[in-house]
Amino acid sequence: MSARPVARGLHHIGIPVSELERTTAWYRSVLSARRLAEFGHVTQDGQLFAVIPDVPGADVPVELRLDPATAGRRAGFDPPTLTVTDRAEPDGWIRHHDTPDVPPHTGHRRPGRPSPGGSRPRRCPASAPHRRAPRTGHRTP
Repeated sequence: MSARPVARGLHHIGIPVSELERTTAWYRSVLSARRLAEFGHVTQDGQLFAVIPDVPGADVPVELRLDPATAGRRAGFDPPTLTVTDRAEPDGWIRHHDTPDVPPHTGHRRPGRPSPGGSRPRRCPASAPHRRAPRTGHRTP
């Protein structure tokens, strides 16, 4: 029997989306992400089908891949979760989301509070919702 290989980390996280440009714009306006054009994925006939946004603070690169059918089937699954430093930080995110620079959305309940685990959904218009979870307290396996 051979030894089991050791994982060295995650290379990237792929997120299926129904609208690539709209989702990329959402990542830019909400998360200050910058699209890394040199890593755009194109078909043989030149159609863009995936982008890699540089998300400040993300430990693992994100790939936004155009796949409307898969994006639709993800409804009800846990979304990607962003780390926050404490239970007060989501209020800053809510204020940011309520500025004119951020596209309208569905997802967080106003004037609700974070869930018992400390996360609050933030729905990207063309992909699965995202959550922010405190670094302390709630942990997922």
